[in-house]
Amino acid sequence: MIKITFSLFFLGLTSLIFSQDYDFTRSWENLGPYVKPLEDSRQSANGIGPIEFIRVNQKVKGHMLSGSLNGGLFSSTDGGNSWINSGSDDWDYSGCGWAEYHPGDEKIWFASSVLLNDNGSPGPIGFQGGIYRTTNAGLNWELTADYTSFSNSEYLVIHGMKFHPNKPDELFVFTSDGLYRTKNCLADKVQWERIFPDVGGWIYDLTFLHGTMYFSQMQFGKWAVKSIDLTTINKQPKMVTVYETDEPLLSLTLEPNETRMLMLINYLKKGDELLSFDLSNDSTAVLLKNQNVVFGRGRTLASCPTNKDEIMIGNSTGIDRWNLFFLKKLPFRASFHVDIEFMAYDPFDSLKMYLATHGGIYMSENRGQAWESASVGLGVAEVEGIAVSEQDPNQIAIGCFHDGSTIRADFTKNGLYEWKNINGGDGLLPLQPANNPSVVYTSNQYTGGGIYYSNDTGRTKINLHTVRGLSTSGWQMAAVLHPVKDDWIFFNYQQRQDPGKGNIDVCRTNEPNNKESMDRITDFQVSHKIDRYSIFGIYNSEARPDELYVHMIHMTVDEEGVPVNVHRLFKTDNCMGEKEQVINSWFELEIPRNDWIADVTPHPTASNRIYLTYVSGKFGSELSDGEYGMIYHLKYKKHKLKREMDISQNLPFSFTGRYNVVTDGNGGLFIGTRTGVYYGNKKLAKGKGEWTKVGFGPPHCKVHGLYYHKKTNSLTIGYYGRGVWRYYL
Repeated sequence: MIKITFSLFFLGLTSLIFSQDYDFTRSWENLGPYVKPLEDSRQSANGIGPIEFIRVNQKVKGHMLSGSLNGGLFSSTDGGNSWINSGSDDWDYSGCGWAEYHPGDEKIWFASSVLLNDNGSPGPIGFQGGIYRTTNAGLNWELTADYTSFSNSEYLVIHGMKFHPNKPDELFVFTSDGLYRTKNCLADKVQWERIFPDVGGWIYDLTFLHGTMYFSQMQFGKWAVKSIDLTTINKQPKMVTVYETDEPLLSLTLEPNETRMLMLINYLKKGDELLSFDLSNDSTAVLLKNQNVVFGRGRTLASCPTNKDEIMIGNSTGIDRWNLFFLKKLPFRASFHVDIEFMAYDPFDSLKMYLATHGGIYMSENRGQAWESASVGLGVAEVEGIAVSEQDPNQIAIGCFHDGSTIRADFTKNGLYEWKNINGGDGLLPLQPANNPSVVYTSNQYTGGGIYYSNDTGRTKINLHTVRGLSTSGWQMAAVLHPVKDDWIFFNYQQRQDPGKGNIDVCRTNEPNNKESMDRITDFQVSHKIDRYSIFGIYNSEARPDELYVHMIHMTVDEEGVPVNVHRLFKTDNCMGEKEQVINSWFELEIPRNDWIADVTPHPTASNRIYLTYVSGKFGSELSDGEYGMIYHLKYKKHKLKREMDISQNLPFSFTGRYNVVTDGNGGLFIGTRTGVYYGNKKLAKGKGEWTKVGFGPPHCKVHGLYYHKKTNSLTIGYYGRGVWRYYL
């Protein structure tokens, strides 16, 4: 019976493969970057991707964990010299906000997954996230707590976890809605309980010192630090308020320091402070004033295990090293990525320190006098956009949040493709023309940013915005190349002067070096009497190269006068006409709903049809049987929507990202989502058939770029948190 079942399965699988000329049964290949990219000159914001935390095992030398809010959990057994992903690619949401070693076994870990990050801090756990457990160093994982284990809310945020100092199977979890624990974290079915029901609000940080638990809490707008004697925790716990303030804070973190508790106060409106609570006399004193906690939400504080008077503390985009006894700064050199999220000392080597930065992990072996990237194998680049060379598909350009723009190319012409950083800042959308691998456009959002043009694979470059005196559109950067006349680029910029000051419009040029060469081709104040708007996305296709679509965010007010953003879609059939003609040629296309658009993909044969993707399915569809609303096939007649077809079919509800749909030229579609990449043939476009998952092994991260290369029959995808991956069909 088993043989018959397997035979039927194999025949079905074979039919699937050959009936569509695609093989969906193999693994995806990770193309990196998984080491720090090369650089022609040092960039302060060059790296492999952001790391949120580091855990150094206090009992087993060389064992470490690190996590990325979007890229997942990684482990090292050689002191950070090399890292591997520890199975979080298989979690429903690959991001990791916190992890802990079990005190009694270095192969048992607990880790919290993250649905979305909250501007550099863990965000909600969602319907399918929570606390995972592995008993074999990441080979297998099981979900031990989801949203039903806590406040029954998918919006709950897990700020961290800590083990009881004397009971290795008792694990505390501090969250955005109170304090929880399990008394037997190794049980087959872990039971969770909320302790101290009257202790609500944010429990932001928690630690232990000399038999007492300390935690920081924000409730009813007031921050406090409270303590509980652990010997009373199961009886009638006595809670003592150690510190409280009415000042508005961003965070309050704790660090044990022998006979005192250090408290880093991150104020909202004034200079931050480091306080000390002395256990011997229950007194609080200010140690350092006028600090500047920018990154890490206060977790950039570490106490040296071999010298109680030495600490590291984050200050602005750098670090200070202090001797607290003399209140004196100690020697320190800042040769690392400028944005720091976490820091740690090595318990086995008094000279060794670690930093978690927006560019990966850095390690010093001489007490901070020199730093080296220790990120080999991490691969957590947060790709914002991707461009693959049509002539040489092994050449790939990416823009990365925190880490600038990077190109994978054969720079030495010896067949070795390496990643190299081209420009710093927060990288956004890159472009590469089909007919010339030497030409590459990159972009970033920071001050002085914009679109950069290079005709020598990034060695030299010109800023198209700066040359023309244009203001950059910042995070809303959008650009496309004309698919046939690919020396023409369409990109957006912000209006500097009235009328229309602050609006983001589209222009075009085919002379990057010529500051006089620029045609403005949108002015919706003139053409549609729309006062305040931003062009957020620009789309076109090779099938009809002179058609151009723009996704507009219209800033208006509702019937009650409340400000709202309305998402609108416009199209022109002649983007290469005279500029005044183009400005007046735009017409609006009706779309299914007012929501963030991920992609607009023109139908390959019919000019009146498009595929429109949203960045997520309909709200609430994750646990329902309703229409998901991820991707639509839309048909228009004289600019009016004639047919709206939700072709999401069997796609799991998901968050996608942007630029996530491509056609294969044969009527088929590929779509990239957080749950995987899927293929649908031409029948699916008619509402028939189902999506088929492509391969296995990629992470569950948001998608920011999908490219199909017909000659090599390959898909290349950019993941927000796990770099670039490829699949040969």
